[in-house]
Amino acid sequence: HAARRATRPRRAARAPLEDARGRTLHPCAQAMGGSWSDEDIRRYADLFDCVIVGGSADRARVARFHQLHPGIVVLAYTGEFDVYNSSGLWTWIHAQHDDWFLRDAGGGHVRTYRTPNRYALDPGNAGVRAFFADSAARRIAELGCDGVWEDNVFPDWNYRSFAMGAKLARYASPTAWREALEGYLARLERSVAPHHLAVNQVKPWTGHGDIVVIEDLPAGEGWEDMVEGLARVNEQPGRTTMLLESLDNAQDPKRAFIAASYLLAAKPGAYLGFHWSGGRSGVGRVPEYDLELGRPAGAMSHADGVWWRDWDRARIAVNPGAEPRPAPGGGTLPPHSAGIAWRTSDHPALPDWVDLGARQ
Repeated sequence: HAARRATRPRRAARAPLEDARGRTLHPCAQAMGGSWSDEDIRRYADLFDCVIVGGSADRARVARFHQLHPGIVVLAYTGEFDVYNSSGLWTWIHAQHDDWFLRDAGGGHVRTYRTPNRYALDPGNAGVRAFFADSAARRIAELGCDGVWEDNVFPDWNYRSFAMGAKLARYASPTAWREALEGYLARLERSVAPHHLAVNQVKPWTGHGDIVVIEDLPAGEGWEDMVEGLARVNEQPGRTTMLLESLDNAQDPKRAFIAASYLLAAKPGAYLGFHWSGGRSGVGRVPEYDLELGRPAGAMSHADGVWWRDWDRARIAVNPGAEPRPAPGGGTLPPHSAGIAWRTSDHPALPDWVDLGARQ
């Protein structure tokens, strides 16, 4: 590892995109897998300020993104936490570093996601940490990209049946598991610095990573905790958030609720990505990508079941509950709805948002 680190090329970190287009949020997308035409790359470069590229990406593709959209942030997908037994990496680990595998209380290998073919790895193992941190840094150098997007940093090893309910030999509690993950992320962060580390997880719980990623913001139970957690990250200097949300289609009415909920917590320049079925054609522009709200006037507030936050150009209001509620300043918000009260006459139309009228 030390020899590789000494010889691999290092490139200067690309600074986060400064709100050059005046937008409140930076649209982002996963651009994973397969062959890519120049038309595909042009489309994504035109739509998004950040893309996450998969294992098929090469240096030429990343360079093309940068050429077409100067300032775009290109992150390489990485993931340490499990490995398929059909891969050469699994064969090498099994033969040379069998201690890298996560073990259950009986000493057996832990399989992941209810399949016998994926083996969990132990984030507390020093060898695992060193190898994958080095691999991430080399991936950045090879692609010329701006950082990595580390997947599946779950705060509980049984989330989404990752460890299938296993009792682990080394980690008796989620707290112990998180401590191991924090050590892994600290090692990864040092290795990829000064480039971006985006950490994909289910709760904004870790102190590592300059971009904290959430896939899907809950509309019911857990909504308040998630919004408050995202706000805590965005209050920290040098850190921001990324929300990747799946929709039924571009006209999905929950889009407004999700975007408004995120704006309660996000700061200018945070990342937002909506996607729906259709592969590479299943992406497109939505009105929330082009919002220009200026700066937030303060933190979010809430009363009588409604949450709101003031920005330079508008007040954003959200009713996350199951009953209609009066909006602050006038009007009524239906259940699970978003409202906006503009301060200016020049603003975009926002389908599925409740217009709460002008606000001084």
